[in-house]
Amino acid sequence: MLTVQRDDVIEIVNKRAIRLREQIIPVERLACILKLSQDASPEKDEVMIVIIRNGEEKLGLIVDEILGREEMVVKPLPPRPPESADGLGSYCRGAEQHHQCPPYPRAVKPGA
Repeated sequence: MLTVQRDDVIEIVNKRAIRLREQIIPVERLACILKLSQDASPEKDEVMIVIIRNGEEKLGLIVDEILGREEMVVKPLPPRPPESADGLGSYCRGAEQHHQCPPYPRAVKPGA
């Protein structure tokens, strides 16, 4: 999350963007993406932007307010472990926390 001056939001080929650490990052209003009504309030001199990333692609979301803050890293799930003889599998949640999965019905094949 960062706060920038409204003048720092530039327009490139009819799209808005900001320059951050020698990168051009496109920005969109979160309210527009969610198709929410826009307030008719006067625009402020500063805007709050939340940067989201998917791989190497980044997008800045212009938000009105931050209600809470939490950092998280989302990692892809590992391949599903083979089921044991009793039909139970397991998965890992958090740091070294392994949990048992309930048995799958025998009629259902994973990936079917």
